Amino acid sequence: MFNECYNTSLITIPIMSKARLKRILLLTLLGMLPVFTLVLVSEKQKGYDPESFQRNIVNAKMKRLGSLELSDGAYYVAGTIDSSVYLTENKNGNLLAFTPTLQKKSINLTIDGSIWTQGMRTYIDSPYVYLTDGITPALFYGKVSNWILRPYVNDSVYFKSIVPLKPSSFVLKSQSNIKKRDILLLQNTNPFELILHDQLLQKQIDGSFCTDGMMHFCKSLSRFVYVYYYRNEYFCTDTSMRLLYRGHTIDTVSRAQITLDTLHSGSVAMTTPPLLVNRKSRVAGKYLLVNSNLRSRSDGFWLFKTSSVIDVYDLAKGSYTHSFYIPDYRGKKPSDFIIANSVLYVLYQEALVAYTNFPVHQQ
Repeated sequence: MFNECYNTSLITIPIMSKARLKRILLLTLLGMLPVFTLVLVSEKQKGYDPESFQRNIVNAKMKRLGSLELSDGAYYVAGTIDSSVYLTENKNGNLLAFTPTLQKKSINLTIDGSIWTQGMRTYIDSPYVYLTDGITPALFYGKVSNWILRPYVNDSVYFKSIVPLKPSSFVLKSQSNIKKRDILLLQNTNPFELILHDQLLQKQIDGSFCTDGMMHFCKSLSRFVYVYYYRNEYFCTDTSMRLLYRGHTIDTVSRAQITLDTLHSGSVAMTTPPLLVNRKSRVAGKYLLVNSNLRSRSDGFWLFKTSSVIDVYDLAKGSYTHSFYIPDYRGKKPSDFIIANSVLYVLYQEALVAYTNFPVHQQ
């Protein structure tokens, strides 16, 4: 054992000169410049210029109510009841309810005369719950008061996606074998009828990939809403599928930028990654919330890179109102989101996060 004694008067701490500090900062900025240049060039090469549009950014100080780790990509959002969100597990159809503090509860769905199969999808539009399968095809419905699902008597047609307007009326997106493109159908169940609406989806290239999008029902306005993935457009109809108006998102990509080729099998596929304009969308009250994939001149580069921007549109007026950001969670971007009363639930690849104090006032 021995003791070490230090003469602190002999210890010197080097102090960096202001000139040297300035040189280091300048070199750092010069080193980052090519990265920014490549990003800007890349954005323009993809067919849009961030300088061509701007956002009205609301700097909301959202408060996180809680977060919960989930299995990687194992769930999708089925819907909401009051302030709770409901997630369905992809591999087995299990339905789970989460409160704003992310307390979990399992829901026992009973399917009368059938069993759950891969490909079935759950939709909750309180007080109703639906189970759909576009391949079989099959439709089941029930009430959230007992979670018992019964099949509709009449058969449906094959569909790619579906949204309920009410228990006796659905909008289906299917493919026309005659026109070889996607179409919308209104299916009424009492009495059973299928009404073709083949002029609502507007073909730009092939009529299938170029018209792909997301379907919603705005309950407060009784409107069906369709949002395109690959162009700056959405449209609204009434519950009879009569077109009310075509609206535009604030970016400038008016035509789908996709490249297609016919494979040896005869099927058509994308040959290059498309320019995705609208990643996700949801309806809350009279508002349409769109998670845009495109940066504007109002968006800081790093903020846009580390968060997801939500553009808000007033469906009653067909106009843009403002935008806000949802932060990334552990380096992951949201895969989906939904509003339940005063709670914003955000589903990430491996987590569910609940926020409040977000700038959307439902009415």
